[in-house]
Amino acid sequence: MAGTRTNSVGLQANKTPDTIVDDRSCIHCGYNLRGLRIEGNCPECGRPIKGRKRAPRYTDQLVHAPITWLQVFASGAVLLLLAAAGVAAMIIALLFVWNVPLLLILAGLCAAWTIGVWLCTRPRPQMPTNTVNVHAEWRTLRVVARATQCFWPLAALLAAFCIYIYNNSLSTGALYTGIGAASLSLLIAVGGLAPTCALLANIADWAEDSSLAQSLRGCAWTICFCGVVLGLAVVNTYTHILGSFIGGLLATFIIAMVFMPPVYFLYCLFKLQSMARWAIWNHVAAEAKLDRFRASADAAARRSGVGACPRHQPPRER
Repeated sequence: MAGTRTNSVGLQANKTPDTIVDDRSCIHCGYNLRGLRIEGNCPECGRPIKGRKRAPRYTDQLVHAPITWLQVFASGAVLLLLAAAGVAAMIIALLFVWNVPLLLILAGLCAAWTIGVWLCTRPRPQMPTNTVNVHAEWRTLRVVARATQCFWPLAALLAAFCIYIYNNSLSTGALYTGIGAASLSLLIAVGGLAPTCALLANIADWAEDSSLAQSLRGCAWTICFCGVVLGLAVVNTYTHILGSFIGGLLATFIIAMVFMPPVYFLYCLFKLQSMARWAIWNHVAAEAKLDRFRASADAAARRSGVGACPRHQPPRER
């Protein structure tokens, strides 16, 4: 019994690490890691291979998706970028002019953002190489992201409703109710940006774009940090529990958060749509290359078939 246990331990110790069987590039130097052991180091730069990426290993990539799926995803990514830029411009305009028409335009841009989120967060296409249920994959993040991002146009419409009530001197109770509902909707929408960024980061990992994935996860953590800072600032405004010095620091953070995170988030969205358009271009180029290869193979087969035909021999003289 002891000998059997020793042999099994020895067999486990002699197991070789997994070997990379597909074409992968080292994230540091770009060296092709195919045929190397995951537990080893890159022969070009000497850095560990296993630590190059913490994301799960997928059996397929974004460029392997059907062209129709890629086109819809790219349309959603472009819509996200344009809608986010438009929302940022409208918010700046609302700092100077606060009226119902601008808020309605903002609601339309927010609706475009929501549509873009729904297009970009669809499940991955089911392909023969998939080893997981793509519809169950990232389901919680997908549901939370889609549900919370629907509150952006609702918050804008509620804000327009509040402005309409205020300008026409209507019910004060309805005004306070509208302000509370708009604030709650805005809080839910802003909080939902964190799972939305996390889901887009998973898609970037699937596309083997670890840089974009890390940037999007950084956006998610930044959103959470901004939420904590804003919450502390609100609490300190009403209770002064943190004192004037801490309150001043929070105000400085809030001023920085007004400009820096949105600009970085727009940069990430720009990279996302660039990745989507690159995937379409690469997919089309790969299909065109495969078509040329097939045409060349067919032409070679026809030439070889013609050459293999027996030559016509004249009849022998009797």
